[in-house]
Amino acid sequence: MIEKYLPYSFVIGAFIFVSLLIFFKKLRFIKKATSAIGIVKSLESGSLSSGSEGSYRQVVEFDTEEGKTVTIKSSMMTGSYKNTVGSAVTVLYLQDKPEYGVINSFTNLWGLEFILFIISGSLIAVILAEA
Repeated sequence: MIEKYLPYSFVIGAFIFVSLLIFFKKLRFIKKATSAIGIVKSLESGSLSSGSEGSYRQVVEFDTEEGKTVTIKSSMMTGSYKNTVGSAVTVLYLQDKPEYGVINSFTNLWGLEFILFIISGSLIAVILAEA
């Protein structure tokens, strides 16, 4: 009976493993990161699917402690950014790689991990419901 769920266990295990790798890498980034205040300069519009309303990605400019001006884009697209041009946001970045900075918000920091957690939890729930 358990052999029936073995392939699913490998998929769930892979999702959990990748989620944990990304989670701990992000924690290490946050621990080493320097913060700066950035300004939302523009929004890039897009669509997550053909039938959905527009989604937006913030384009943020900030200055590093060394005085270098860097432009980054938010890692996640959402409709809630619509009226944010000109807003100040906190940015986390590594001093040696400021171009890989991240906007300090739940969506930008933990969005991918949250999605992987939901997928893993859903797969576990389906398997437990079948058992």
